[in-house]
Amino acid sequence: MPGTLRQSLLAFFNIHPGEGRLVALVLLYAILLYSVNVLTHTASYALFLAEFGAASLPYTFVGVAVFATLVSFVHLKLNERFSLATGLIAAQVFLLLTLAFGARWSTAR
Repeated sequence: MPGTLRQSLLAFFNIHPGEGRLVALVLLYAILLYSVNVLTHTASYALFLAEFGAASLPYTFVGVAVFATLVSFVHLKLNERFSLATGLIAAQVFLLLTLAFGARWSTAR
C-alpha cells in the first residue's frame, strides 16, 4: 500500500503507531462474528418456521424483545465493572455455554 494512502487511512480512522495489529484483530473478530451471526439467524428462522409455523412469530418477537432488554441491561451493568477484553471473553463463554446447553437439550428430546 502506498505510504500516502496508508497514512491517510491511519489518520482518518485515528489509529496511532502500535495500534494497527490490535485494530486488525478486532476487525477480523467483528467480521467473523457478524458472518456467523448472519448464517445462524438464517438457519434458526428457517428451522423455527418449519417447526412452529408463522402463527408463533408474534409471540417469539415479544419474547425476544423482553429477553434482549434484560440481557442488555445486565451486559451494560457488567461493562461498568469490567474491562472490554474481559467483557468480550465473558460474552464468548456465555455464547458457548448457550450453544452447549442448546445442543444437549435438542439431543435429549
